[in-house]
Amino acid sequence: MKTVMVKTENCVGCRHCELACSLEHSSLDNTYELFQQKPPLSARIDVRTGIDLLNFPLRCQHCDPAPCLEICPSGAISRDRPTETVQVNDDDCISCGMCAMVCPYSAITFPVYREKMPGTEKVKASAYKCDDCLERRQEGDIPACTEACRTGALEFGEIDEMVSADRDELAVLLTAEASGKRGERRPKNMEKYRELKLKMAGLGPFPASRKEE
Repeated sequence: MKTVMVKTENCVGCRHCELACSLEHSSLDNTYELFQQKPPLSARIDVRTGIDLLNFPLRCQHCDPAPCLEICPSGAISRDRPTETVQVNDDDCISCGMCAMVCPYSAITFPVYREKMPGTEKVKASAYKCDDCLERRQEGDIPACTEACRTGALEFGEIDEMVSADRDELAVLLTAEASGKRGERRPKNMEKYRELKLKMAGLGPFPASRKEE
């Protein structure tokens, strides 16, 4: 099964994935028009800041079984079998929020500006989540966020192959350290970036993971 693997250790918080996602799901041609849009179109991937100012990209993992799909009372959430991705049908969504409550990754939101309901001034807030760029997947392309990522924080491919490659990399790292050598899992420029973030966290009042000595 093909999917997107998130490697948090490689994320530098550039938010290129968010920009690519917003542009992919809009009818606009360039980023300038995207920034001028009111209200702005939210990305379906969210780069969060965690301990020591380190970043990680949060997106739907298209679980199987998917808690959101199983609990949806209106049948608005289904699985696209060719791609094995979890999709939302806006027309069937009743905005009950049950899917967001059970999502283990907090990857479902309800932006209130989605669309006005016909014949009324009320605004319908449908469940909003990553669709894994379904149209791109159907055309044989990779998700927009993965294509935009330049640090390897988001990788698309067969999950078994990616997990196997990650295990091989970890084995090399551990054996190198056991032999008294320095194992490198990240490019030097990214390692320096991480070191800078740790120094910034030490200035406070930022969240820091290390304990006081």
